[in-house]
Formats: sequence, C-alpha cells, structure tokens
Amino acid sequence: MLKIISSKAEECYQHAAEASSRARQTDQAAVRKTFFDLERCWLSLARNYELSGRSTDFAGELTHRLSALRSLTMNIPRVVCPECGKRTRLACLEPYPGTNAGKETTTFICDCGERFSYTVAPQL
Repeated sequence: MLKIISSKAEECYQHAAEASSRARQTDQAAVRKTFFDLERCWLSLARNYELSGRSTDFAGELTHRLSALRSLTMNIPRVVCPECGKRTRLACLEPYPGTNAGKETTTFICDCGERFSYTVAPQL
C-alpha cells in the first residue's frame, strides 16, 4: 500500500511542477495566480499522501508490536476482591522495600475501591 501512496504523491509533485512551469510561462497575472494556486493545491495533496503513508507505517508497526506483546505468556494471577467478589486489576508491581532483594510487591485494585497487595519472590 505504501508504494501506491508514494506513486500518488509523486504524480502530485509532477502536476505541481507542471503548474509552476505554466505559471512562469504566461504573461497574464490572473492566469499566473491561478497556476500558482493550482501548484499549491498539488503540493498540499502530495504532502497529505506522504502523511497518510507515514501514519499507515506507524499503525502497522503498532499492530506488530501489540501482537508481539499479546503473544507473551504473562503470569499475572487472577485475583478476586475479598469484599465484593469481582475480579480485580493489576495496579502496581514494585520491588519489595528493605533488605529482601529479589522480592516484589504486587498490588491489585477493585472497582469497589478495595486494594489487595502481596509480596513474593519472582520465579526465574
């Protein structure tokens, strides 16, 4: 798809160059202004095609990265809220304070406002 967009932008640049050339060849001020306006429109369209190509590339890269992240096996436990019984969501994962290096504290929160934290040594 990027090659199609690039060829369209190239075609717009060619039309802009032609309009500019015709503007320089004419002696009539109104016609010259019209050709320069036409050149500006072609250049704007070419830039829009290029921007569209960059955003398509960006969206494709994001999709690729998200699919790579989704394929990772995450070992986040499913924690149920002790107050309301609904599923909680992961809020924070941080190193355990103190001398117990290698441990981490995991905090989950629920929509009802309940917070649940536990500390474990990660499995490597």
